[in-house]
Amino acid sequence: MPESLEVLLYRVSMMEKDFAQLKMQLTAYEPVKENTLKLQHMQEIIARLETELTGMKSRVEDMGKEQEQARLEQEKAHVKILWTAISITLGVGLSILTAYITHYF
Repeated sequence: MPESLEVLLYRVSMMEKDFAQLKMQLTAYEPVKENTLKLQHMQEIIARLETELTGMKSRVEDMGKEQEQARLEQEKAHVKILWTAISITLGVGLSILTAYITHYF
């Protein structure tokens, strides 16, 4: 799953670069009267796409943070289980040792 997040982030960054290049091309373009409306419409679409792209990028980053948080919580649970197992093993061992010592002394 982390590979898919990296792929998504890469694709989002490539789309951002493409939109930036397209925006630069549009701003360098000298609009003619009959093409002015088309150009404004294209600029509005690009602005909306940039907004959506920014939102999508933030959601992907949030997903990555949530996955990292879940992984850390899972690691904490594993450590807790390990310490519990060690404590039980040591407790049983010490009980057996105490029983052995008290039986022979």
